[in-house]
Amino acid sequence: MDPSTCRALGFRTDGIYDLSLLGLRPDAIERRRSFIGGSDATIIASGDAEKINTLARFKRGLEPAVDLSDLIHVMLGNVTEPFILAWAERQLGISMSRRGEEAVHARFDFLRCTLDSWTTFQGRQMSVQVKHVNAFSSEEQALAYYTPQLQHELMVTQADAALMLVMVGTLKFGWAVVEPDPVFQARLRNSEMAFWQAVREGRDPEVVVPQLTKAEKAAGRFEFVDMTTHAVGNEWGDAAARFLKHKEAAESFEKAKTDLKALVPATAKQATGSGVKVTVDKKNAMKVEAFPAQVAA
Repeated sequence: MDPSTCRALGFRTDGIYDLSLLGLRPDAIERRRSFIGGSDATIIASGDAEKINTLARFKRGLEPAVDLSDLIHVMLGNVTEPFILAWAERQLGISMSRRGEEAVHARFDFLRCTLDSWTTFQGRQMSVQVKHVNAFSSEEQALAYYTPQLQHELMVTQADAALMLVMVGTLKFGWAVVEPDPVFQARLRNSEMAFWQAVREGRDPEVVVPQLTKAEKAAGRFEFVDMTTHAVGNEWGDAAARFLKHKEAAESFEKAKTDLKALVPATAKQATGSGVKVTVDKKNAMKVEAFPAQVAA
């Protein structure tokens, strides 16, 4: 590829990512001082006074933006976001648009958001939010943590709903349709307006956390991919049938291994008999394997 194409795609001419091109440009970071965005909503609703005050000082021009360029999970998210969008298109049969577009609240122009994408899904217009979380997290945790950002985007865009796409580690993809919550949005908007008023007046904002009720927390639930309609549906069906067929035998097999290990004398390094061998290593870990008896010549 020619250099201009490489740069447009975020690569160096040798095909390796140019990390300096990932994330927001310096001018875009400066623009963020002039409004409250979706990621700001998460901080404002967090109840963390230190983070809220740091954000307020950034908005007032008293502090530089937090440097995220050395946070591997942030940089990796920039790389995987377009892949997750493409994967969702394939798995859900949808088309993405408006990627990177800035939306502005119809009444309060300091409330804005930058769209990860936009789509028509289940007959409704939806803003799209993409997250790539580590393998020790879950879709539900991500949904709970990013609820303020999702509701902020719904409030700004007036979308019918939000489609949240989550990649957990490298093996699990899930999605959730998040409905607009007018009650939570009103609480969030009040917190954001109080925050912005403090910024304009040059003071530290009060911490006002918009709480979710139990019913509201239960409103967003992840819907997982039906693997029978997935691109690998046939392979899934075959593997599922084998799993169900051999499940009881596998459980019996594991119990037999446990029983055999329990019967090995404490002083033994190896125990054999009836076609089975149990070996004890230096760390006292036991290995059970088939050991056919020798056939006499």
